[in-house]
Amino acid sequence: MFSQSDVTKYPLPGKRYRKMTLVDKADEIVDIRDIMSDMGLWAPSGEYYSYKIFCPWHVEHSDQLDKNCRIFPPTNIYCWAMHGYITPTYLYSRWKAIPREKAAEILLDERGILNRPWRERWNELIEERETDRGLGSKEEIIAAFHTALARVPEYDTYEFHPIVRQRWAIVLEYLDRLWEKPGVGLDTLDEFFNVSLTALTRAAKMAAEQETT
Repeated sequence: MFSQSDVTKYPLPGKRYRKMTLVDKADEIVDIRDIMSDMGLWAPSGEYYSYKIFCPWHVEHSDQLDKNCRIFPPTNIYCWAMHGYITPTYLYSRWKAIPREKAAEILLDERGILNRPWRERWNELIEERETDRGLGSKEEIIAAFHTALARVPEYDTYEFHPIVRQRWAIVLEYLDRLWEKPGVGLDTLDEFFNVSLTALTRAAKMAAEQETT
């Protein structure tokens, strides 16, 4: 699911690095198909690149019978007829008639990510893996990293810096390989998390030093 091209996207040199908001994090972590299912809409379960579907709000279209929408799981839907780019927070906020910021808070909180100590959530995840109950997705592991890194001031500012994104590429590549190995236990996952967290923290501090010298 994750590739190096996905995690090395960053602003052009000279651009100001934008702080990642709760909306950004929710749109990155939440599978839009989960929200569609909650809304009673059909959602594809396969791993294909995209599917042609009815827009969630196709009743607002002039031609209500045309499948003029395409879903790119797990991140977004694009409606060519009227509504444009639809992210998880946008879909949820329109469904519940609430601001996107509030939608992001709810979606992250439902997944045990918002306002929780990162170590508490990480221990739950590795316990689930250790007892063979399954984690569901690697997105939760990434979310645990983001929760831990939120305490690093330099990361908050330079998350999209090339140095940090390159380090993320290495971490995600190793996570993919680790996930495919059978019988990975608690000690291995815990060591991976701690080593990777240290590397990402150092990368953020290096980025800060580079930008301030």
